[in-house]
Amino acid sequence: MAERIPILARRKLFSTTSSQEVGKIRAALTQAGVTFHIGQYDLTPPLGNGGRLALHYDAPLPAYEYTFYVHKDDVELAESALAGMVE
Repeated sequence: MAERIPILARRKLFSTTSSQEVGKIRAALTQAGVTFHIGQYDLTPPLGNGGRLALHYDAPLPAYEYTFYVHKDDVELAESALAGMVE
């Protein structure tokens, strides 16, 4: 959702490296009306000289970790949304 969650009020809900799973979680939280924030972190190791990405056939594909954060008051609702038990 578009609302901002203050950093000190955020709680980590879930982390994944699957973009398909991100879509499913986003849909479940949106349907439940839970405000969330997604952090994206690059897990791709640096290659080449000086940490520059080397472009060659052995270079690994980019890897990202997606972390969902929710407001501390919405943790239980968010967990139940992921479990499919939204009332």
